[in-house]
Amino acid sequence: MELSLNTLSLAKRSLIAFSENKGGNLKAAERVLSYFAKADLKSTFQEHRKRKFVQAERVISDFKERQLNYFDIFRKVGFVANETSLSDAIAAMLDPTERHKLGVNPLLQVLEKLAEYNASKVKRLKNLIRENKSYIVLHRERHEGNTIPDIEIVCSDFLIFIENKIRGGSETLINGSWQTNRQWEALINRSHNLNIPEENLLAIYLTPEGKLPKNKHFIPFSVSELVSALRCSVTNIHNDDLKYSLFAFLNFYSWE
Repeated sequence: MELSLNTLSLAKRSLIAFSENKGGNLKAAERVLSYFAKADLKSTFQEHRKRKFVQAERVISDFKERQLNYFDIFRKVGFVANETSLSDAIAAMLDPTERHKLGVNPLLQVLEKLAEYNASKVKRLKNLIRENKSYIVLHRERHEGNTIPDIEIVCSDFLIFIENKIRGGSETLINGSWQTNRQWEALINRSHNLNIPEENLLAIYLTPEGKLPKNKHFIPFSVSELVSALRCSVTNIHNDDLKYSLFAFLNFYSWE
């Protein structure tokens, strides 16, 4: 069967177009290969993987938040946990000047939970708290240079920072410095201004699951551990109304 001139012409044009397209694709592929040959593939992959892990954590935390498998009356009426309200409540319970009249007992109970990390430091700080209980000051979100710890507890002899992260929360990274690194630097600077020795400094990284902080000086602490410590301080309250309201709050944030 003979091919028509139109068919041959069309086939010729198709071959020319294919050849030109192939040449363009080959050049594009060469540019890509050249880029990756120069790039730090290990670093690029690690950054990509880190972003994917962060995204996965957010998805999982959102799922847990929305698909809870237990009945929670607080959520039915719209009381949803958030970082600010939890920090406010923790600060109120740890503040010995608050009207709950628990004094320094909640703070002592929290330190007791941290004894496994540094028993000698915890023992020393507990003694200092008892000796200075009338002079302890608690700050919420006090600006310390280029960072703002959620809770600062201070007197003339010791200094404590607490950084609180809610579900899905993570440390901020500013100019290559992680949040707990910036806070530890601020903690050291403030201790120098107050003439507090480094052995009397304590940094706590509070998260629902007890995540490890970027800075090794921060002690990881889970919300369930915190709740357990605070329950111990509430048990002996004689005012039943106050006791039961505090237990209701602690149960709301237990997340066990």
